[in-house]
Amino acid sequence: MRKACSKFKRLMNVIYSLLRITKERIKGGKIVTSGKKIFLSPKTEISIRGNGRLELGKNFSTQRGVLLGVRQDAVLHIGNGVGINRNTCIVAREKIWIGDNVIIAPGVCIYDHDHSHEDPDKYITAPIVIKNGTWIAANSVILKGVTIGENCTIAAGSVVTKDVPDNSVFYQKRESTIIKRK
Repeated sequence: MRKACSKFKRLMNVIYSLLRITKERIKGGKIVTSGKKIFLSPKTEISIRGNGRLELGKNFSTQRGVLLGVRQDAVLHIGNGVGINRNTCIVAREKIWIGDNVIIAPGVCIYDHDHSHEDPDKYITAPIVIKNGTWIAANSVILKGVTIGENCTIAAGSVVTKDVPDNSVFYQKRESTIIKRK
């Protein structure tokens, strides 16, 4: 009896979360979930347009201020055990695939597109793949066409524009200069 009651509570939590999301933020599109342990902060914004598709794995959670955007005919896949922290923005115009057990720190931006220089109303897109066990530290930016390998760490404040091999730490050297005033 106790097991059935806890399964029912979890199912009701998922249904409540999905109903809360679909109220105003989804116009068309589709959300596919595993139906297990999905926690969306009340301040999470989900925007799905047209035939866009959002796929959520089990044990998925978000903090406040997260934006998940899926545009016309795009796919945003988020695997099992993924945690997305505050003020993170993930927008797919083609495809973003996030593997299992990925941790995304506050202030991260992930975009699979850029504006075209010739026509600002058009976009240049390329898929993004973030493989299992990766940690993306605070205020990092992941741009179109990037594949991040398994068990990688992306250091805080990094801008990733090239592929990162498995089991790597990616950081950008920064030089600080201090000049004393006279």
